[in-house]
Amino acid sequence: MSFAEATTVYVPCDSSALSLGAEGVALAIAAEAARRNLNIKLVRNGSRGLYWLEPMIESRDIARPLRLWPRRRCRRSVALRR
Repeated sequence: MSFAEATTVYVPCDSSALSLGAEGVALAIAAEAARRNLNIKLVRNGSRGLYWLEPMIESRDIARPLRLWPRRRCRRSVALRR
């Protein structure tokens, strides 16, 4: 998989998302991707204003242009699939 084909994962980094655990989620996603030897591009962005869902994780790849992962789903499993 080339870098152009990497899955892009967006994790917010504004103060609201950080206070709700976005940093830990970003670190967990990066660690899991490294463990699985997956090619991802981790981008830190701003929130969408959905603070009751923060941190809201988004991922984009060729097969699925946009996927949203509310916090409760990320707690159960990292939002990366092979």
